Parts: sequence; structure tokens; C-alpha cells
Amino acid sequence: MAHAASNSATASVFYRSPGRAWKGAPLRFVNRGRIEGCIPAADVKGDVVEYFIHVADGPAKAIWPLNAPTRVERLSVVPKPFAVRVPAGGLRALGGPRFQSQGTKTGPGLIQLEWNDGPAVRVFRVDRMESGKPSEVALTRDTWFEDRSVRVGATYRYEVTDADTGRVLARSNEITVPEPPIPSPPEIRAIAGPGRVRLLWNGGGIDVGGYAVYKGDSPNGPFTRIDSSPLGARSFPIQDELGKSGYYQVRALSLSGKEGAPSNTVVCTRLAANCPPVLALDFDGTDRIDIPNRVVEEGLPAMRASPTSFVSIPHSDAFNTDEEITVEFWVKLMSPGAMPVFVSHGQFDADGFFIQLFGGHAMWRFFLGGVGVLDAGHIDLGKWTHVAATYDGRRMTLYLNGVEAGSRTAAGTIRPANRTLYVGRYEIASHEYEVDGFIARFRLYSYALSPSEAQEHSRSTAQKITGR
Repeated sequence: MAHAASNSATASVFYRSPGRAWKGAPLRFVNRGRIEGCIPAADVKGDVVEYFIHVADGPAKAIWPLNAPTRVERLSVVPKPFAVRVPAGGLRALGGPRFQSQGTKTGPGLIQLEWNDGPAVRVFRVDRMESGKPSEVALTRDTWFEDRSVRVGATYRYEVTDADTGRVLARSNEITVPEPPIPSPPEIRAIAGPGRVRLLWNGGGIDVGGYAVYKGDSPNGPFTRIDSSPLGARSFPIQDELGKSGYYQVRALSLSGKEGAPSNTVVCTRLAANCPPVLALDFDGTDRIDIPNRVVEEGLPAMRASPTSFVSIPHSDAFNTDEEITVEFWVKLMSPGAMPVFVSHGQFDADGFFIQLFGGHAMWRFFLGGVGVLDAGHIDLGKWTHVAATYDGRRMTLYLNGVEAGSRTAAGTIRPANRTLYVGRYEIASHEYEVDGFIARFRLYSYALSPSEAQEHSRSTAQKITGR
């Protein structure tokens, strides 16, 4: 963000963990058109932070990114580093391994430098000595800096100068980034699911850089690495052969990718695919609840949704599906409305789930309390659209007419909602959430459909629609 603000200007960063309420923190204006500040670590829950920046100077205002908070920036959170103090005269250097954040190519590690403040120094320049020559790595007003572009096992030396005068203020000794410790193995368990096996374990500490998943045909192996799982994973789905038991182990990886000892061994056999849904509505007269305004639209039994035409179903514990879910339905929207909600079993920033159109009627929003939000895809008015929104414990995915429209990494358990489940309206009855259109063939599953299942569900019903 570029600025030419006056002395009375103010700036703030608004931030949250996905699915939580926004909070604000002040930013300060520094030299060379920069704005700096911090997001309090205590307010960060999970490994992702969403944020946007707001600047005000009298009546003038600016926001970044544009259209925030509808569209926001996201940061991956790096855990607290392991620190090794290395005294170096006027410059103290702390070196140690750290989780590799996205976008850094040189490997998992950091060196943290600290030095004494200079009363006449406005800006410090930090140089890393390479081949005997200084190379600038930072300009900062703070008296510390973390260099994350370092490699495990490599040796570095640093120099801090006054950025305005070039006067050398401090030099470090040679600092070698140590090899990260090997993490302890996780305790895992296995759950048989429809068309898959799910391995579950608790995410490790700050010394864990990921996990390696192994499979064998017997409890004594041999075990072969079949995949890897990201930092902080709670579950891992495996497409396995029906009727055949698999034996599984998981090894934690260090921050430099070295494997630890194997976990306990678990055995599991997957269930048949296409398990029945938790809730199904066909709108054809066979449903066990009253469906208002039933019609047949282009060959599909449907409900004509309106402010007074919707389905409400009392809460059932089965609607709280924990770590997996699929919400599936067909919709033919006749007019865009403000931000219509098609299915709701929860409230935004609170619990449960809902699916709506959002952001100028152009984008779908899939919300899961305790997990996050996925915005993706578009809709054509006056045409049937098959919608399948899934979460498998690691990713939120939206399929439109059997094709993936968008996805994002996610983690966590869906926050349970003790609420009425609505089809055709939101939890809160308000004009902006109203649906003007047709809804057909609603399904709620306690597991995530695979891409091929979402495609098949769309294809099989599409054949019944006139002109498909």
C-alpha cells in the first residue's frame, strides 16, 4: 500500500482466524512510505490468519485489498522458533530451525538477530555477508530481525548499519543453523468410512514439519510410504480396496524433512461407497415432512422457494458431522436477490454450516463454523445448477455441475449447532437472504464426496432435466 498521509492519518489492520470475529490492531507510519504493525499472537487460533488494512486521513479513506472484508489476504502462521544464543559483541544472534512458510525456497530455518538501539538512528539496515560482500536483507526500525531465507547446516555472518549514514553499528560471529530435532511419533487411530479409510491423530508441536503415511499388508510390514500430510493434520483419507484390510503407520517429519520413528500400527477395512445420507429430500411427495409449494420444473420434482416457501427441520445430532460433510442440492435461481441462502444449519462466525450466493451475486459462499469459509464459482440465472460442497478434514471444495469450482486447505472440527435446519432460507429471516427460485434433490452426508462421486451425482440427475 503506497501512501502520502499527513501527520494526523491513522492506520489499522483487521484480522481473524478463519470463521471467527474480526479484531483490530493499530499500525504506524514509518519512513519511505511504509506502514508497520503486529497482529497479537494470542489472538491467532490455528495456522492461518485473514487480514485487511484500513487507512484514514481526514475524510480520505483507503482499504486493501479492494472489496475487503469480502475479499481478504491470508497468511500462514509460523510457530515459535527454537532459539540458540550466539554472543557476538554488540550483536546477539539466535539461530535455530523453524517451520518453512509458503513462498520461502531456501529451507526450514531462521536466524534471529538482536542489537542495541542507537538514539540517533531512525532506520537500521541488516546485511548478510556473502562471499565477503554485504547483501541487504532488511530495513527496519526495530532492534531485531528474523532472517528466514537461510538453510539448515549453512553458516552466515551479519552486519547492522545506520541506513542513513552507513555507519556500522554491530557485527555478528559466524552462525550455523542447526539441524532440527526429530519429533516424537503421533498416536493414531483408524475409522472405516464410505469408500475410504480415515487415519486420525493430533497435530504435533513446533518441531513437526509434516507427516509421512505408510501402509502395509500385514501388521509386521513391510510398510511403504503412500503419501504425506501437512503440518497440523488431524485426519488423512485413504482410497483403499473394498473388503481388504490395510495396516497403517504415520511418521512425524522434522522441519528439514527427516522422518521420525513409526507410530503405533492400526488396521482398518473401508466401507462400501455411496453410504446413505444423513438427510435426503426428494420433493416428490415421498418425503416424511411437509414440503410447501411442490412443483415439477424441467423434469425435476422441486420446491418453489420464496419468503413464505421453505423447509424447516428440527435439529438432530446427526446434522453435526464433526470432521467431514457434504451438502448437495440442485437450484434454479430466477432472480439474484441480495445474498440468498439456500441451505442453513448455523450462523456466520458462530457454528454449523450454510451455503449462499455472496459478493454481488457472483460468487458462492460455503461456511463451516470452526473451519472457515470458501468463496468460489458463479451461477447462471434461469438454469439448473448442481451444487456439492464438501469438507474432508483437510480441504473445503465446491463442485458446480460435477466440476470443481474452487477449494482451499482447512482443518478442524465443524462447530456443532443446536439449530433448525432450513432449506430455502437462512437462520435469520431477512429480505436480503431470500431465495427466488427452485430447489431440488437435497442431500446431507456425514462424509465428503470424492470428485468422481460429485460428478456422477450431477450427471445422473442431469439426465432427467429437459434438454440435458
